[in-house]
Amino acid sequence: MFNDMKQQFEDGLQKAIENQVKISEVNVQFANDIAQRNSAYLTDLVKSGTEVAKDLGECKTPTQLIEKQTAFANELRSKTEAYVKSNVDALTALSETISSMTGGLWSIPSAPTSTGSRRKTKPAE
Repeated sequence: MFNDMKQQFEDGLQKAIENQVKISEVNVQFANDIAQRNSAYLTDLVKSGTEVAKDLGECKTPTQLIEKQTAFANELRSKTEAYVKSNVDALTALSETISSMTGGLWSIPSAPTSTGSRRKTKPAE
């Protein structure tokens, strides 16, 4: 009996360690993906900002200036929305992956149900 319990414990511990290693690998991959995504976004932001600065310097009228600024603001908004959406999607995928890996590890056994009350009480008189 003791050997069976010991073996179950060791098997469970080994499974938990293997899952933790897999989770660490998934986290590292996620961190790399986020870093690459952030770098690409910031590089694009600086590049487009530089181009807009040149374009704004070439404007001859206030109307042209406002049009260029509006176009840049709309472009920036769409790029930022796409960037945020990709990060949210990546976080959601990470959460689902980790949940699927840890689903059976942290389960809490349910309490036994009782068929009747343990204690009988006297009705109030």
